[in-house]
Amino acid sequence: MVSVIIPVHNTAEFLTEAINSVLSQTYERFEVIVVDDGSDRPLGDFPLGRDPRVKVVRRDECGGPSTARNDGWRIHADPRSDLVAFLDADDAWDPDKLALQIAAFEGDPVCVAVGTLMRYVSTSGRQLGIAGQTLRPDELARVAAGDLQPCQLSSLTVRRAALAATGGFDAPLGLLGSEDLDLVARLAALGRITVLPEILGSYRIHPHSAMARHRLRINRAGRFVKRRLEARRRGDDLTWERFVATEVYSWRDRRRDTVERCYRGAALWFAEGHLAAALGYAAAAFAIGPTYTLRRASRQLLGGRLHAARSRG
Repeated sequence: MVSVIIPVHNTAEFLTEAINSVLSQTYERFEVIVVDDGSDRPLGDFPLGRDPRVKVVRRDECGGPSTARNDGWRIHADPRSDLVAFLDADDAWDPDKLALQIAAFEGDPVCVAVGTLMRYVSTSGRQLGIAGQTLRPDELARVAAGDLQPCQLSSLTVRRAALAATGGFDAPLGLLGSEDLDLVARLAALGRITVLPEILGSYRIHPHSAMARHRLRINRAGRFVKRRLEARRRGDDLTWERFVATEVYSWRDRRRDTVERCYRGAALWFAEGHLAAALGYAAAAFAIGPTYTLRRASRQLLGGRLHAARSRG
């Protein structure tokens, strides 16, 4: 059985689509737990189709996405569930997503988590590229070090026992960003993580998403995650306060942050149909970091076309 956790905070615009994508799964042994994380307008009688597999729970105060997800699987999930899957309220799954992940778990007893590729889509559903990558055996060490996030959190299904062994999401980190990078790294220390080569969901990018509004903060949190993992491997630990006090924001970090911001800006403006602005941001990204820009564009755009060609063939 799979417990599907959907945190929501004032972002219910796409929630019905997200829930319906779970209800349309070909694998049917699941429950959906929507955690209303202190939204200004409680979901209450939000039209969820009255499906008995859908449960809405509310937190009176906003604790952030990590706290909402942890409450979902720790407190409200059916104790019989073996697996926990995460889905953001503005994303959606393809019908065979859970079925293929279940098959992957059954074929690999040491696998602790299974992700998938996803397609980037705009607010209107326009397809923009591909998100995620399959993992070679030699790349698992990079995942455990916090140096590689191979898939979107909305694609991830985790063995509940492994999730419990990690302690779940880092709640304070969820207010900064990169909580998914941290969780996947800690899961990778427990067993194998697999990313299926199929595109099995849609990851929505829009100007109001956390990735769009807080890119630099999330990148900084990502650097904190890597340094904390390094410290823990040495038998030490690292607090956010100590990280801030000792952080060296190098020229390389600034350059990487800037090119990522420009690249994402190009994608967002393209998604909204503003081609001139998109080209401007894309040109800036290429000028600052040509290697990064070409590598990421080829993986997302060319990878999506190759996947479509394989599917047709």
